[in-house]
Amino acid sequence: MTIQIAFAALCDHAVVDQHGKLSAIGIWRQVMVATLPGVHPRAHLVMLTSGTRDEVGEHRMSITLRGPG
Repeated sequence: MTIQIAFAALCDHAVVDQHGKLSAIGIWRQVMVATLPGVHPRAHLVMLTSGTRDEVGEHRMSITLRGPG
């Protein structure tokens, strides 16, 4: 099983309208905080994934945010 991630972005807000169209608003180029540990009160992770027909269904994922380097 190989699920491909074609696109991933952190953004301020993401919505899917009644026609299934995704809008990602305020895509982040950098994540910065004034002090550590830092807190962002709201963030959305938007991902476009693809796979084969036999991979349709639910899949578990783990997301880890790391610093540079």
